[in-house]
Amino acid sequence: MSGAFGHRRSVAEAREKLNREERLLDSSRAELQKRLDRYRAPLLIAAGLIGGFALTAAPVTLWFRAGGILTSGAARLVRSKAGPVFVGALCADLLSRFRGAAPNDTRQPNFGADP
Repeated sequence: MSGAFGHRRSVAEAREKLNREERLLDSSRAELQKRLDRYRAPLLIAAGLIGGFALTAAPVTLWFRAGGILTSGAARLVRSKAGPVFVGALCADLLSRFRGAAPNDTRQPNFGADP
């Protein structure tokens, strides 16, 4: 096995192995999705409660520091040369989600739902 034939064979074997692993992953993902769909509401409530407890357990000084870091980072971004580019891209993305609604239109924006 030398030359291009050997390489083609190893590439084909690697692709076949990748396809097998993807099929296994898809089947396990589908099973996990079924379980999550069955317990979606309790999981969301539990996650909210755990997150709320975690947030209240954090000391106040941590929140002061986190707020200071976020606001100073935002101020640096706005003053930088790339700031307007990021803000413009964010605004364009948010406006594109409205899918061309008229200015006086009272419809709600479509955030990722299929039309």
